[in-house]
Amino acid sequence: MGARTVPQAALHLEYAQQHMTQAKEHMAEEEGEPALHALDKAEADANLALELARSAQAQTEAQEALREGNELRKNASVYSQIGDS
Repeated sequence: MGARTVPQAALHLEYAQQHMTQAKEHMAEEEGEPALHALDKAEADANLALELARSAQAQTEAQEALREGNELRKNASVYSQIGDS
């Protein structure tokens, strides 16, 4: 699951790209400090996008594990009832 498939992650990825564009514009104007500031923002948004995407993936995997566990529990209950007969 990538950053683009998680809405909040995609939003922050877009912000990161906007900040990088701003940094390039500042660099073209030889404005070092504003460029560095924009790059700091880009890095922060990119990191947040990455963490949001990871979190969504982890949540999806946890939900799948719970579903699988519930299915196994149902099957174990059936076998338990058969064995008790």
